[in-house]
Amino acid sequence: MVAVAAGSAACERPKTDILNTTSEDIGNYTVAPTSSSDGQFSAHVCVDRAGSTDEIVRRITQQLANHEYSTITLDVYTREQPVGRYVSSRSNEERSTLGSDSNPCVRNGGERQGPGPETR
Repeated sequence: MVAVAAGSAACERPKTDILNTTSEDIGNYTVAPTSSSDGQFSAHVCVDRAGSTDEIVRRITQQLANHEYSTITLDVYTREQPVGRYVSSRSNEERSTLGSDSNPCVRNGGERQGPGPETR
């Protein structure tokens, strides 16, 4: 039985391995940078599953860590509504609400669109 348990655990991808993670467990998402200057990065993120937002933000932030941005701001939306603004700095992480003025994940005709070309 021990060999079976060890074999099963060996087949799972490590949750910390960014190169081997996929969107199968969190749903599709797109990232569209809105600015990247003066040590700050901002983007709109469209997600299929609002419930996966925290994990998606964690993965994006982890992928951007080697760029040494002092602040990363991600405005996250589903097709239906804004999810929230996530701001990460070297010493702090915050989440706040977004207004419902416009949703970059929906075209004028109500058709879903990703904010940019980078789909995960």
